[in-house]
Amino acid sequence: MKKFLFLISFAVMFPLFALRPGDQVGNPEFRLKWIDCTPFKVGTLTAEDKAVTPPLRALVFMFTRSDSSDRVMQILERTRQLYRGKLLIAAVSPDTEHDIKSFHKRHPDSRVRLVADAERKLTPLFMAGSMLYPMAFLYDADGKILWNGEAVDLAEAVEAVLSGKFDTAKQRKVSQLLDEMQQRMRTGEERPLRRVAEQIFRLDPANPSALRMRLFSLENRGDISGAWELVAQQMKAAPGKLRLYYTALDMMRRYPQLRNELPALSDRFFESASMPGQLLSFAEALLVNFPDDISALTAAHKILSGKAAFSDLPPRDMAHYHVVCSRMCYLLCNVAKAEEHSRKALEIYRSQRNAAGIVQCEKMLEFYRRLKTLDTGKF
Repeated sequence: MKKFLFLISFAVMFPLFALRPGDQVGNPEFRLKWIDCTPFKVGTLTAEDKAVTPPLRALVFMFTRSDSSDRVMQILERTRQLYRGKLLIAAVSPDTEHDIKSFHKRHPDSRVRLVADAERKLTPLFMAGSMLYPMAFLYDADGKILWNGEAVDLAEAVEAVLSGKFDTAKQRKVSQLLDEMQQRMRTGEERPLRRVAEQIFRLDPANPSALRMRLFSLENRGDISGAWELVAQQMKAAPGKLRLYYTALDMMRRYPQLRNELPALSDRFFESASMPGQLLSFAEALLVNFPDDISALTAAHKILSGKAAFSDLPPRDMAHYHVVCSRMCYLLCNVAKAEEHSRKALEIYRSQRNAAGIVQCEKMLEFYRRLKTLDTGKF
């Protein structure tokens, strides 16, 4: 998914941004149309504003008619929920108000604010003609930009800022180096590209944009072993960056010759992850991507068997747990147990009035019902 978003934004590139980490947003007074939502102040906050506004704000510039727009909105909504009370997100689009309202209708439950850049002045203030959409700018209550990067990486940046593990001056250097790296990608200069990527990784191990660009270049040249080695190096440099393990899983899915690395990768993830939700998502990724691989099933079984880790999950996560267990039981040929878990998930989703979850579970139960009607005695 992340690679897909990168390719969308990489199609046309004008690498320079008007605003970078360390710059001030100021107080732009452009006419903006907030679509069925409460506006928030874009620029520097007053003392009164700070008392009622979360410490972080993000503007995400995007096209609502792009093929990736729905997926981007889902990612932003999950980020908003994860950092509720700490982060405000506004998706700003230079599209027409009609297009943005149509997009809004597809996401009626999202609380990410949608903004039409009516005069098309706010977008060039930040983007300076760049076509690297969707692009996020994260800034603080004083209007100082802390980070800018691809929207898919916003949550990771927010987490780093809130944990105190963030250096805005370093991010400014990274932003400038990423511009150079993009230029090297355009001209196909392999050695300079590698050199710039190494500079970025020294400043910011496992930087997501640099990693995606470098992997794209290596895979495009057919250097799969080099791409795998790069991922392994970055996992060693930043073992706590759990997205790296999903990058590795994606490579294994696309390149079967790497599958023998799956047991070791699963063990490393198990050592690095600490939250139940993290373990659950990894187990689901194993089951979805490698349903016929015994190493994947064994690793997922190990995770799901640690019931103590999942005993105190909030309702939404507990429903997710039962959904994943249902898939596990189905792959272990225990349809009755798979049905049991699906019914438990359905009960939780109904109590939470989660329409998407209800539909998902009802489809799973119908699948199991019809599966049991098939007569194996006919062949």
